[in-house]
Amino acid sequence: MIVALAIVCLTTLMLWRLQEAQLAEGLNDVSALDLLVAAQTERAFENVGIVLDDVSADLQAQDIASADALRRAAGDEATFRLLRAKMAGIPQLDSLAIATSAGDVINRTRSYPVTNQTNVANREYFARLRDHPEIKAYISPPLPGADGKPMIYIGKRLNAPDGAFIGIVLGALHAEYFQALYANYLGALPGDGKSMALWRSDGTLLARSPLEPDAAADATPPDFTRPMPGNGLLTSWTHGSLVAIAQRRLDDVPLTVEVRQSASAMLASLNGEFLATGLSGAALLVLLGAAVWLLMRQLRTEALIIEERARANREVEAREDIERARMKAEAAMRDTQQSEARFRDIAEVGSDWIWETDAEHRFTLIAGARQPKIDLIGKTRWAQVGVDPETDPLWREHKAVLDAHQPFRQFRFTRGRTHVCVSGKPIFADDGGFVGYRGTVSDETELIETRERAMR
Repeated sequence: MIVALAIVCLTTLMLWRLQEAQLAEGLNDVSALDLLVAAQTERAFENVGIVLDDVSADLQAQDIASADALRRAAGDEATFRLLRAKMAGIPQLDSLAIATSAGDVINRTRSYPVTNQTNVANREYFARLRDHPEIKAYISPPLPGADGKPMIYIGKRLNAPDGAFIGIVLGALHAEYFQALYANYLGALPGDGKSMALWRSDGTLLARSPLEPDAAADATPPDFTRPMPGNGLLTSWTHGSLVAIAQRRLDDVPLTVEVRQSASAMLASLNGEFLATGLSGAALLVLLGAAVWLLMRQLRTEALIIEERARANREVEAREDIERARMKAEAAMRDTQQSEARFRDIAEVGSDWIWETDAEHRFTLIAGARQPKIDLIGKTRWAQVGVDPETDPLWREHKAVLDAHQPFRQFRFTRGRTHVCVSGKPIFADDGGFVGYRGTVSDETELIETRERAMR
Protein backbone atom coordinates (compact mmCIF):
# COMPACT_ATOMS: atom_id res chain seq x y z
CA MET A 1 0.00 0.00 0.00
CA ILE A 2 2.80 2.39 0.91
CA VAL A 3 4.73 1.54 -2.24
CA ALA A 4 1.62 2.03 -4.39
CA LEU A 5 0.98 5.39 -2.76
CA ALA A 6 4.60 6.39 -3.30
CA ILE A 7 4.34 5.44 -6.97
CA VAL A 8 1.20 7.54 -7.43
CA CYS A 9 2.73 10.51 -5.58
CA LEU A 10 6.02 10.38 -7.45
CA THR A 11 4.30 10.01 -10.82
CA THR A 12 2.06 12.96 -10.01
CA LEU A 13 5.07 14.98 -8.91
CA MET A 14 6.93 14.22 -12.13
CA LEU A 15 3.95 15.24 -14.26
CA TRP A 16 3.45 18.37 -12.16
CA ARG A 17 7.11 19.33 -12.50
CA LEU A 18 6.93 18.72 -16.25
CA GLN A 19 3.89 20.95 -16.45
CA GLU A 20 5.49 23.65 -14.28
CA ALA A 21 8.66 23.57 -16.40
CA GLN A 22 6.59 23.95 -19.58
CA LEU A 23 4.59 26.81 -18.06
CA ALA A 24 7.77 28.51 -16.83
CA GLU A 25 9.30 28.18 -20.30
CA GLY A 26 6.10 29.50 -21.82
CA LEU A 27 6.11 32.49 -19.49
CA ASN A 28 9.73 33.18 -20.42
CA ASP A 29 8.81 33.03 -24.10
CA VAL A 30 5.93 35.44 -23.55
CA SER A 31 8.24 37.79 -21.61
CA ALA A 32 10.97 37.71 -24.26
CA LEU A 33 8.47 38.36 -27.03
CA ASP A 34 6.96 41.24 -25.06
CA LEU A 35 10.40 42.87 -24.66
CA LEU A 36 11.08 42.52 -28.37
CA VAL A 37 7.72 43.94 -29.48
CA ALA A 38 7.85 46.71 -26.87
CA ALA A 39 11.23 47.82 -28.20
CA GLN A 40 9.89 48.03 -31.76
CA THR A 41 6.72 49.80 -30.61
CA GLU A 42 8.80 52.32 -28.68
CA ARG A 43 10.96 53.00 -31.75
CA ALA A 44 7.80 53.56 -33.84
CA PHE A 45 6.56 56.23 -31.43
CA GLU A 46 10.05 57.72 -30.97
CA ASN A 47 10.40 58.23 -34.74
CA VAL A 48 7.10 60.09 -34.88
CA GLY A 49 8.07 62.07 -31.77
CA ILE A 50 11.33 63.14 -33.43
CA VAL A 51 9.39 64.44 -36.47
CA LEU A 52 6.98 66.39 -34.25
CA ASP A 53 9.89 67.82 -32.23
CA ASP A 54 11.63 68.93 -35.45
CA VAL A 55 8.50 70.64 -36.80
CA SER A 56 7.85 72.31 -33.44
CA ALA A 57 11.45 73.49 -33.17
CA ASP A 58 11.38 74.92 -36.71
CA LEU A 59 8.19 76.87 -36.00
CA GLN A 60 9.17 78.14 -32.55
CA ALA A 61 12.52 79.26 -33.89
CA GLN A 62 10.59 81.83 -35.94
CA ASP A 63 9.34 83.53 -32.73
CA ILE A 64 5.71 83.19 -33.77
CA ALA A 65 3.66 85.11 -31.22
CA SER A 66 0.03 84.51 -32.24
CA ALA A 67 -2.34 82.22 -34.08
CA ASP A 68 -2.49 84.62 -37.04
CA ALA A 69 1.30 84.71 -37.22
CA LEU A 70 1.29 80.91 -37.12
CA ARG A 71 -1.21 80.83 -40.00
CA ARG A 72 1.00 83.12 -42.08
CA ALA A 73 4.22 81.28 -41.24
CA ALA A 74 3.06 77.67 -41.50
CA GLY A 75 0.15 77.76 -43.92
CA ASP A 76 2.22 77.98 -47.11
CA GLU A 77 3.27 75.36 -49.64
CA ALA A 78 6.87 75.38 -48.42
CA THR A 79 5.72 74.14 -45.03
CA PHE A 80 3.56 71.54 -46.75
CA ARG A 81 6.59 70.22 -48.64
CA LEU A 82 8.67 70.32 -45.45
CA LEU A 83 6.10 68.24 -43.60
CA ARG A 84 5.94 65.72 -46.45
CA ALA A 85 9.71 65.39 -46.44
CA LYS A 86 9.92 64.86 -42.71
CA MET A 87 7.43 61.99 -42.67
CA ALA A 88 9.10 60.12 -45.54
CA GLY A 89 10.31 56.64 -44.58
CA ILE A 90 8.06 56.33 -41.53
CA PRO A 91 5.42 53.77 -42.54
CA GLN A 92 3.41 54.00 -39.36
CA LEU A 93 2.88 57.77 -39.83
CA ASP A 94 -0.18 58.48 -41.97
CA SER A 95 -0.10 62.28 -41.98
CA LEU A 96 1.10 65.47 -40.26
CA ALA A 97 -0.97 68.56 -39.58
CA ILE A 98 -0.66 71.99 -37.97
CA ALA A 99 -3.58 73.66 -36.21
CA THR A 100 -3.92 77.12 -34.65
CA SER A 101 -5.00 77.90 -31.10
CA ALA A 102 -8.58 78.13 -32.43
CA GLY A 103 -8.37 74.57 -33.69
CA ASP A 104 -8.25 75.44 -37.40
CA VAL A 105 -6.06 73.07 -39.44
CA ILE A 106 -3.87 75.36 -41.59
CA ASN A 107 -1.64 72.74 -43.21
CA ARG A 108 -1.55 68.97 -43.59
CA THR A 109 0.30 66.46 -45.65
CA ARG A 110 -2.76 64.88 -47.28
CA SER A 111 -3.19 67.76 -49.73
CA TYR A 112 -2.31 71.38 -50.35
CA PRO A 113 -3.93 73.74 -50.03
CA VAL A 114 -6.37 72.75 -47.30
CA THR A 115 -9.62 72.72 -49.24
CA ASN A 116 -12.00 71.38 -46.63
CA GLN A 117 -11.77 73.52 -43.54
CA THR A 118 -11.25 71.27 -40.56
CA ASN A 119 -11.43 72.29 -36.91
CA VAL A 120 -10.13 70.05 -34.15
CA ALA A 121 -10.96 72.27 -31.18
CA ASN A 122 -13.50 69.74 -29.93
CA ARG A 123 -11.05 66.87 -29.96
CA GLU A 124 -9.75 65.56 -26.66
CA TYR A 125 -6.11 65.76 -27.64
CA PHE A 126 -6.48 69.45 -28.58
CA ALA A 127 -8.18 70.37 -25.30
CA ARG A 128 -5.59 68.51 -23.24
CA LEU A 129 -2.66 70.23 -24.94
CA ARG A 130 -4.35 73.64 -24.77
CA ASP A 131 -5.28 73.43 -21.08
CA HIS A 132 -2.17 71.65 -19.77
CA PRO A 133 1.10 73.38 -20.67
CA GLU A 134 3.03 70.81 -18.65
CA ILE A 135 2.09 68.02 -21.08
CA LYS A 136 4.86 67.63 -23.64
CA ALA A 137 2.92 65.30 -25.91
CA TYR A 138 -0.47 63.64 -25.84
CA ILE A 139 -1.51 60.30 -27.33
CA SER A 140 -5.17 59.93 -28.19
CA PRO A 141 -7.32 56.79 -28.22
CA PRO A 142 -8.02 55.37 -31.69
CA LEU A 143 -10.21 57.74 -33.74
CA PRO A 144 -11.59 57.37 -37.26
CA GLY A 145 -9.28 59.00 -39.83
CA ALA A 146 -10.16 60.68 -43.10
CA ASP A 147 -10.34 57.27 -44.79
CA GLY A 148 -12.42 55.80 -41.98
CA LYS A 149 -9.58 53.68 -40.61
CA PRO A 150 -8.60 53.97 -36.93
CA MET A 151 -5.82 56.46 -36.23
CA ILE A 152 -3.80 57.14 -33.10
CA TYR A 153 -3.05 60.87 -32.87
CA ILE A 154 0.04 62.28 -31.20
CA GLY A 155 -0.13 66.02 -30.54
CA LYS A 156 2.56 68.46 -29.41
CA ARG A 157 1.83 71.94 -28.06
CA LEU A 158 3.18 75.04 -29.83
CA ASN A 159 4.01 78.01 -27.61
CA ALA A 160 4.71 81.68 -28.30
CA PRO A 161 7.95 83.15 -26.92
CA ASP A 162 6.01 84.22 -23.82
CA GLY A 163 4.63 80.71 -23.32
CA ALA A 164 1.15 81.44 -24.68
CA PHE A 165 -0.65 78.67 -26.54
CA ILE A 166 -0.67 79.30 -30.30
CA GLY A 167 -1.51 75.86 -31.70
CA ILE A 168 -0.46 72.24 -32.08
CA VAL A 169 1.45 70.04 -34.45
CA LEU A 170 -0.27 66.70 -34.95
CA GLY A 171 0.76 63.27 -36.22
CA ALA A 172 -1.65 60.50 -37.19
CA LEU A 173 -0.43 56.89 -36.80
CA HIS A 174 -2.07 53.86 -38.39
CA ALA A 175 -3.55 51.69 -35.65
CA GLU A 176 -3.53 48.88 -38.22
CA TYR A 177 0.28 49.18 -38.40
CA PHE A 178 0.55 47.95 -34.81
CA GLN A 179 -2.16 45.33 -35.31
CA ALA A 180 -0.24 43.88 -38.27
CA LEU A 181 3.05 44.10 -36.37
CA TYR A 182 1.60 42.25 -33.40
CA ALA A 183 -0.09 39.62 -35.56
CA ASN A 184 3.28 38.89 -37.19
CA TYR A 185 5.06 38.45 -33.86
CA LEU A 186 2.27 36.34 -32.36
CA GLY A 187 3.20 33.63 -34.84
CA ALA A 188 6.27 32.95 -32.69
CA LEU A 189 4.05 31.58 -29.91
CA PRO A 190 2.64 28.07 -30.38
CA GLY A 191 -1.06 27.26 -30.35
CA ASP A 192 -4.06 29.51 -29.92
CA GLY A 193 -5.32 31.43 -26.90
CA LYS A 194 -2.85 34.32 -27.31
CA SER A 195 -3.04 38.05 -27.89
CA MET A 196 -0.88 41.18 -28.02
CA ALA A 197 -2.10 44.67 -27.16
CA LEU A 198 -1.00 48.28 -26.80
CA TRP A 199 -2.53 50.09 -23.83
CA ARG A 200 -2.45 53.67 -22.68
CA SER A 201 -1.52 54.18 -19.02
CA ASP A 202 -5.15 54.96 -18.14
CA GLY A 203 -6.31 51.57 -19.47
CA THR A 204 -7.38 52.78 -22.93
CA LEU A 205 -6.82 50.15 -25.62
CA LEU A 206 -4.95 51.55 -28.65
CA ALA A 207 -4.31 48.42 -30.72
CA ARG A 208 -4.69 44.67 -30.36
CA SER A 209 -4.15 41.52 -32.35
CA PRO A 210 -6.38 39.72 -32.85
CA LEU A 211 -9.09 42.36 -32.56
CA GLU A 212 -11.33 39.87 -30.78
CA PRO A 213 -8.94 37.54 -28.89
CA ASP A 214 -9.72 33.96 -27.99
CA ALA A 215 -11.71 33.72 -24.77
CA ALA A 216 -8.89 31.61 -23.30
CA ALA A 217 -6.50 34.58 -23.60
CA ASP A 218 -8.85 36.90 -21.69
CA ALA A 219 -9.47 40.43 -22.96
CA THR A 220 -9.95 42.36 -19.71
CA PRO A 221 -7.74 45.46 -19.27
CA PRO A 222 -4.60 44.95 -17.15
CA ASP A 223 -4.19 46.36 -13.66
CA PHE A 224 -1.96 49.41 -14.14
CA THR A 225 -1.92 50.14 -10.40
CA ARG A 226 0.50 47.27 -9.76
CA PRO A 227 4.07 48.43 -9.13
CA MET A 228 6.41 47.84 -12.03
CA PRO A 229 9.83 46.25 -11.38
CA GLY A 230 12.99 48.23 -12.04
CA ASN A 231 13.48 46.67 -15.48
CA GLY A 232 10.01 47.78 -16.55
CA LEU A 233 8.85 44.20 -17.24
CA LEU A 234 6.04 42.69 -15.17
CA THR A 235 5.20 38.99 -15.58
CA SER A 236 2.38 37.19 -13.81
CA TRP A 237 -0.38 34.61 -13.98
CA THR A 238 -3.98 35.73 -13.72
CA HIS A 239 -7.44 34.24 -13.43
CA GLY A 240 -6.39 31.24 -11.39
CA SER A 241 -3.08 30.72 -13.22
CA LEU A 242 -4.90 30.16 -16.50
CA VAL A 243 -3.41 33.07 -18.46
CA ALA A 244 0.22 34.23 -18.58
CA ILE A 245 0.70 38.00 -18.89
CA ALA A 246 3.85 40.00 -19.68
CA GLN A 247 3.66 43.80 -19.54
CA ARG A 248 6.42 46.17 -20.63
CA ARG A 249 5.94 49.86 -19.90
CA LEU A 250 7.67 52.09 -22.40
CA ASP A 251 10.22 54.54 -21.08
CA ASP A 252 9.40 57.77 -22.93
CA VAL A 253 5.67 57.50 -23.61
CA PRO A 254 2.84 56.47 -21.22
CA LEU A 255 2.16 53.20 -23.01
CA THR A 256 2.32 49.53 -22.12
CA VAL A 257 2.80 46.62 -24.50
CA GLU A 258 1.17 43.44 -23.27
CA VAL A 259 1.41 39.83 -24.43
CA ARG A 260 -0.96 37.14 -23.18
CA GLN A 261 -1.15 33.40 -23.69
CA SER A 262 -3.35 30.81 -22.04
CA ALA A 263 -1.82 27.97 -20.06
CA SER A 264 -3.80 25.48 -22.13
CA ALA A 265 -2.08 26.72 -25.30
CA MET A 266 1.34 26.37 -23.66
CA LEU A 267 0.58 22.81 -22.60
CA ALA A 268 -1.08 21.67 -25.84
CA SER A 269 2.18 20.33 -27.23
CA LEU A 270 2.79 18.24 -24.12
CA ASN A 271 -0.26 15.98 -24.26
CA GLY A 272 1.67 13.16 -25.93
CA GLU A 273 4.68 13.77 -23.75
CA PHE A 274 2.48 13.70 -20.66
CA LEU A 275 1.17 10.25 -21.65
CA ALA A 276 4.64 8.90 -22.46
CA THR A 277 6.09 10.36 -19.27
CA GLY A 278 3.23 9.00 -17.22
CA LEU A 279 3.63 5.47 -18.61
CA SER A 280 7.42 5.56 -18.37
CA GLY A 281 7.24 7.02 -14.93
CA ALA A 282 4.76 4.37 -13.83
CA ALA A 283 7.04 1.57 -15.04
CA LEU A 284 10.09 3.17 -13.53
CA LEU A 285 8.33 3.83 -10.26
CA VAL A 286 7.23 0.21 -10.04
CA LEU A 287 10.87 -0.84 -10.23
CA LEU A 288 11.84 1.95 -7.90
CA GLY A 289 9.15 0.89 -5.48
CA ALA A 290 10.52 -2.64 -5.45
CA ALA A 291 14.05 -1.34 -4.93
CA VAL A 292 12.86 0.92 -2.14
CA TRP A 293 11.08 -1.98 -0.50
CA LEU A 294 14.23 -4.09 -0.60
CA LEU A 295 16.31 -1.18 0.63
CA MET A 296 13.92 -0.45 3.49
CA ARG A 297 14.01 -4.13 4.46
CA GLN A 298 17.79 -4.07 4.49
CA LEU A 299 17.80 -0.83 6.46
CA ARG A 300 15.39 -2.23 9.01
CA THR A 301 17.61 -5.31 9.43
CA GLU A 302 20.68 -3.16 9.86
CA ALA A 303 18.82 -0.90 12.28
CA LEU A 304 17.86 -3.90 14.43
CA ILE A 305 21.47 -5.10 14.41
CA ILE A 306 22.73 -1.64 15.35
CA GLU A 307 20.11 -1.37 18.09
CA GLU A 308 21.09 -4.74 19.56
CA ARG A 309 24.77 -3.80 19.46
CA ALA A 310 24.00 -0.48 21.11
CA ARG A 311 21.97 -2.20 23.84
CA ALA A 312 24.77 -4.67 24.46
CA ASN A 313 27.30 -1.85 24.57
CA ARG A 314 25.11 0.06 27.02
CA GLU A 315 24.90 -2.99 29.29
CA VAL A 316 28.67 -3.47 29.16
CA GLU A 317 29.23 0.22 29.87
CA ALA A 318 26.73 0.10 32.75
CA ARG A 319 28.54 -2.89 34.27
CA GLU A 320 31.88 -1.16 33.82
CA ASP A 321 30.49 2.01 35.43
CA ILE A 322 29.22 0.01 38.40
CA GLU A 323 32.56 -1.76 38.76
CA ARG A 324 34.46 1.53 38.53
CA ALA A 325 32.12 3.09 41.12
CA ARG A 326 32.59 0.09 43.46
CA MET A 327 36.38 0.22 43.09
CA LYS A 328 36.36 3.96 43.63
CA ALA A 329 34.22 3.61 46.76
CA GLU A 330 36.50 0.88 48.11
CA ALA A 331 39.55 3.01 47.38
CA ALA A 332 37.94 5.98 49.08
CA MET A 333 37.08 3.82 52.09
CA ARG A 334 40.64 2.51 52.25
CA ASP A 335 41.96 6.07 51.99
CA THR A 336 39.64 7.14 54.78
CA GLN A 337 40.66 4.27 56.97
CA GLN A 338 44.31 4.91 56.26
CA SER A 339 43.86 8.64 56.97
CA GLU A 340 42.14 7.87 60.25
CA ALA A 341 44.87 5.42 61.14
CA ARG A 342 47.58 7.90 60.29
CA PHE A 343 45.73 10.56 62.26
CA ARG A 344 45.45 8.35 65.31
CA ASP A 345 49.05 7.19 65.00
CA ILE A 346 50.24 10.80 64.85
CA ALA A 347 47.99 11.74 67.73
CA GLU A 348 49.25 8.86 69.81
CA VAL A 349 52.87 9.75 69.11
CA GLY A 350 52.58 13.52 69.36
CA SER A 351 50.25 13.84 72.37
CA ASP A 352 48.28 11.93 74.93
CA TRP A 353 44.95 12.44 73.19
CA ILE A 354 43.14 14.53 70.59
CA TRP A 355 39.90 16.37 71.04
CA GLU A 356 37.19 18.32 69.23
CA THR A 357 34.58 20.76 70.54
CA ASP A 358 31.45 22.32 69.07
CA ALA A 359 30.60 26.01 68.66
CA GLU A 360 29.69 26.18 72.41
CA HIS A 361 33.15 24.75 73.33
CA ARG A 362 31.66 21.45 74.51
CA PHE A 363 33.71 18.29 73.83
CA THR A 364 32.42 16.13 70.97
CA LEU A 365 35.49 13.85 70.52
CA ILE A 366 38.17 12.47 72.81
CA ALA A 367 40.64 9.98 71.31
CA GLY A 368 44.15 8.78 72.00
CA ALA A 369 46.31 6.28 73.81
CA ARG A 370 45.91 7.95 77.18
CA GLN A 371 42.36 9.19 77.36
CA PRO A 372 41.16 10.95 80.51
CA LYS A 373 39.61 8.80 83.19
CA ILE A 374 36.45 10.95 83.38
CA ASP A 375 33.76 11.41 80.73
CA LEU A 376 34.20 14.85 79.17
CA ILE A 377 31.80 14.54 76.18
CA GLY A 378 29.28 17.41 76.30
CA LYS A 379 31.28 19.39 78.88
CA THR A 380 33.46 22.47 78.53
CA ARG A 381 37.12 22.53 79.47
CA TRP A 382 36.56 24.78 82.48
CA ALA A 383 33.66 22.58 83.60
CA GLN A 384 36.02 19.60 83.90
CA VAL A 385 38.23 21.71 86.16
CA GLY A 386 35.31 23.13 88.09
CA VAL A 387 36.13 26.82 87.69
CA ASP A 388 34.08 29.83 86.62
CA PRO A 389 35.69 31.74 83.72
CA GLU A 390 33.84 34.85 84.78
CA THR A 391 35.77 35.04 88.04
CA ASP A 392 39.02 33.22 87.30
CA PRO A 393 41.46 35.50 85.36
CA LEU A 394 43.32 32.58 83.68
CA TRP A 395 40.15 30.96 82.35
CA ARG A 396 38.50 34.30 81.50
CA GLU A 397 41.44 35.07 79.20
CA HIS A 398 41.35 31.54 77.69
CA LYS A 399 37.58 31.74 77.08
CA ALA A 400 38.02 35.15 75.39
CA VAL A 401 40.50 33.54 72.94
CA LEU A 402 37.99 30.76 72.24
CA ASP A 403 35.09 33.20 71.75
CA ALA A 404 37.29 35.15 69.32
CA HIS A 405 37.84 31.90 67.35
CA GLN A 406 41.61 32.26 67.51
CA PRO A 407 44.14 29.42 67.62
CA PHE A 408 46.04 28.82 70.89
CA ARG A 409 49.06 26.82 71.92
CA GLN A 410 50.26 25.27 75.20
CA PHE A 411 47.49 26.50 77.45
CA ARG A 412 48.44 24.93 80.81
CA PHE A 413 46.22 24.31 83.81
CA THR A 414 45.96 21.90 86.68
CA ARG A 415 43.12 19.64 87.70
CA GLY A 416 43.85 18.36 91.14
CA ARG A 417 47.35 16.88 90.99
CA THR A 418 47.20 16.55 87.17
CA HIS A 419 49.08 19.06 85.02
CA VAL A 420 47.62 19.49 81.51
CA CYS A 421 48.93 21.29 78.36
CA VAL A 422 46.35 22.03 75.60
CA SER A 423 46.72 23.38 72.01
CA GLY A 424 43.85 24.01 69.60
CA LYS A 425 42.80 25.43 66.24
CA PRO A 426 39.36 26.79 65.25
CA ILE A 427 37.26 24.88 62.66
CA PHE A 428 35.11 26.69 60.09
CA ALA A 429 32.46 25.36 57.70
CA ASP A 430 32.56 25.91 53.90
CA ASP A 431 30.37 28.99 54.28
CA GLY A 432 32.76 30.47 56.83
CA GLY A 433 30.67 29.72 59.94
CA PHE A 434 32.43 28.70 63.14
CA VAL A 435 31.74 25.10 64.10
CA GLY A 436 34.22 24.45 66.95
CA TYR A 437 37.85 23.60 67.80
CA ARG A 438 40.18 20.68 67.20
CA GLY A 439 43.44 20.08 69.10
CA THR A 440 45.70 17.97 71.27
CA VAL A 441 46.18 17.44 75.02
CA SER A 442 49.34 16.36 76.82
CA ASP A 443 49.54 15.15 80.43
CA GLU A 444 52.66 16.87 81.87
CA THR A 445 52.19 15.62 85.44
CA GLU A 446 55.07 13.16 85.36
CA LEU A 447 57.37 15.71 83.76
CA ILE A 448 56.60 18.39 86.36
CA GLU A 449 56.91 16.01 89.28
CA THR A 450 60.27 14.80 87.98
CA ARG A 451 61.45 18.37 87.63
CA GLU A 452 60.30 19.20 91.20
CA ARG A 453 62.17 16.15 92.68
CA ALA A 454 65.29 17.21 90.82
CA MET A 455 65.08 20.69 92.29
CA ARG A 456 64.89 19.31 95.86
